[in-house]
Amino acid sequence: MTSPLDATDLKTARAAVAYYMRGHQLVHRPIPPAAIRLAAHLEAAMADDGHTSVVPQPQWLSTAEAAARLGQSQRTVRRIAQRCGRKIGRTWLIPADALPTED
Repeated sequence: MTSPLDATDLKTARAAVAYYMRGHQLVHRPIPPAAIRLAAHLEAAMADDGHTSVVPQPQWLSTAEAAARLGQSQRTVRRIAQRCGRKIGRTWLIPADALPTED
């Protein structure tokens, strides 16, 4: 017999779905309708439980987006990505907070 999901379970599941959906967006793939429905159901369940916020996820940038922000070539940004990013298929993703900030 399974027990009902508690608030932590709901937040974790919602964060996982958000990560999955963002991965699809970054590589320009359509988000499956089932993932959109699941995200909506999890949001509703969290609202019913009195929770409305999701654990913040880092913003991931493609090499093209990071190159534009830094004013560097995509090749240079790929070198950065190899140290701190993730590769999904053929696409490198870089956390936005890993990029140098303008001072």
